[in-house]
Amino acid sequence: MAYTEQDWSSLSDCDSGTGLEFDWFAVDRSGYLGVFATAGQGPIAAGIWRHREAFNQLSEACLSLPASRLFEKVLIGSGDFGDWWRFAAQGLFAFDYRDVHRLQSKRLHGYEVIARPQDPRPATSLFPAFDIRWLPRINIDFESHSFIPDETIQSA
Repeated sequence: MAYTEQDWSSLSDCDSGTGLEFDWFAVDRSGYLGVFATAGQGPIAAGIWRHREAFNQLSEACLSLPASRLFEKVLIGSGDFGDWWRFAAQGLFAFDYRDVHRLQSKRLHGYEVIARPQDPRPATSLFPAFDIRWLPRINIDFESHSFIPDETIQSA
């Protein structure tokens, strides 16, 4: 989905906790690409809002990536995880803000990996024609972490 300036402004004004689903991208300290589904509540790295056109281009490019890579289904349970599995099959680490499904007292306050590629490639390899320096950089390695706390996202 390509966001218009008006749509983008509305999303960025609301940011997280609005009930509006928004999938955004970031790279880890190894250069791997992750996609983060907010479920309407997850935090969003602030740097994303300065790059609407680049975000739209990357979103469109993700749609055209072949989904041919082996991946690990980290979360197994009820529900439709097809979008996350597709992202992982394309070489992205796929995270979801699962707290939306928990009682307040049971919330973990962070993103959980749903699926991950078995043989990840850096974002620069997935999208060699794109300048991805605008992407928020999360100071963690997606390969070795199945959970990313809210504070880590907010400091990206």
